[in-house]
Amino acid sequence: MLRTALLAVLAAQAALAVSVSFNFYVDDYATVRIDNSLVGSYNNSAAAGNIIFTDALTPGWHDIAIDYANQAGTNFLNLDWQYPGDPGLSLIPQIDLRSFDQSGAQISGLKADYYDSLGGNYQFTVYGEGPIDNGALSFTSEVYQGSPGLWAGTFGPSSLFEERLSGQILISASTTPEPSTALVVFVSLVLLVWRGMAGPISAARPARGEPATATS
Repeated sequence: MLRTALLAVLAAQAALAVSVSFNFYVDDYATVRIDNSLVGSYNNSAAAGNIIFTDALTPGWHDIAIDYANQAGTNFLNLDWQYPGDPGLSLIPQIDLRSFDQSGAQISGLKADYYDSLGGNYQFTVYGEGPIDNGALSFTSEVYQGSPGLWAGTFGPSSLFEERLSGQILISASTTPEPSTALVVFVSLVLLVWRGMAGPISAARPARGEPATATS
């Protein structure tokens, strides 16, 4: 009985949402949507900034869409996250991102549609982009997907363009539940074990001195 109760609680725990913290470094415009809900935005052509938010997401794949643009000066877009219990932020790996290529096959990384400016003309598409760690290290040095080189093989440190990223992001079950989650799991386990030991709940007995009521 205890083993059955424990398995039931663990199965329920797996379906609980995980509070994931995100920190996206942006130079200088971006909007972020997860499951078609706007979760953050940044717009300042004069300086870079961060989109910081925490989202409670169930384990599994979730739609993600990022509209990025560089409107002036140097460019950069970096996507970091942190799970409960992690020592700090880390780059979202390409394997935890997915989309479809031009043939309809599922691939790691996001689909990246490029335009010549924010709201401008379509230029080209990169399939399977990731990890997203792109931008200017200086006025003469650029990285793309974490490695030295032009952004998408085309854009330099001060290039002005828009990139629309789309696909899905994988949320894993947290190995370190939050205190509230751990409490819910513990209480549920105790209740399940108690009910298993107590057996089925019988109909209430009438109080002493009161006649029993007939039921049909």
